[in-house]
Order: sequence, then structure tokens, then C-alpha cells
Amino acid sequence: MVGQYLKKISNKLVKTRVVAANAVNIYKEKVEHDELTINERQKGDETFFKMLDSVRQGCLTDETIDMLKSRVDACQKINELMLESLETEKIEK
Repeated sequence: MVGQYLKKISNKLVKTRVVAANAVNIYKEKVEHDELTINERQKGDETFFKMLDSVRQGCLTDETIDMLKSRVDACQKINELMLESLETEKIEK
């Protein structure tokens, strides 16, 4: 079941989906917020900081997309291990 959500898609499709997701942003229009300007967590990792910033702004570069895609396998393995460690009954589809 997990694999069906983690399929490879093209960089063009990723960019299209990100633009579409930002087309109607009710949150920005209706919710008042204070924007944080100092990044404490990623301040020691400039590459990761720039990657997260490009995701936040919705301006993904090919390099950022490739880096995110390279992490999918590791995330999938972590998710599978966490699911296996649950003490509840597995529900088959």
C-alpha cells in the first residue's frame, strides 16, 4: 500500500502541482501571522536551508527536486520499519 503513494513523477509535473497548490491560498489571505526570519534549526546546513527555502517559496529547482527524490527510498524504509513496530493488528486491503 505504501508503494502506491511513492511513485516517480517528472520534474515538470512536480512544478505544475506546486504551482496549482499555490494558486488559491486561502491561508495567506485569511490568517494573520508573524513570519519568522531567523532559521535556527538549519543554520549550520546551507544546502538544506536553501532547499527548504525553495520549497517554502514554491520555486523548486531541478537540483532540489532531484535531492528530494533521492530521499524517497530512505523515507519509505523508515516508514516501513515504523509500521512493522506497531503492536496493533495489520489490516489487509
